[in-house]
Amino acid sequence: MVASRARSVWTRLGHLAFPSVHVGLIALNAFFAAEVSRRLGIIAFSYTAFVIASSVYLGWHYAIDGYASLLVVGLGHFALKTLMDRESRSVSDTRQATAVTA
Repeated sequence: MVASRARSVWTRLGHLAFPSVHVGLIALNAFFAAEVSRRLGIIAFSYTAFVIASSVYLGWHYAIDGYASLLVVGLGHFALKTLMDRESRSVSDTRQATAVTA
């Protein structure tokens, strides 16, 4: 009886997954592919758009789930990339200063 109630609640609510992890993982790969090659990036983001469209069409997600995944992954990717670039410049500057003084 409890299981049937739980099933009916799940059926009424639909699939609750915000943001879409599947789209997020594919989008992360697309960002990395775009860094390697513009052509690979276009192919990868086209595939990401296909996955978003198909997940909405098949009823697994709302469109906003895919958009939110792209936004979260994109912000995370560029924030970490900026942080890593800043750190590598800092290490490079420190090594140059050490080499000059030695």
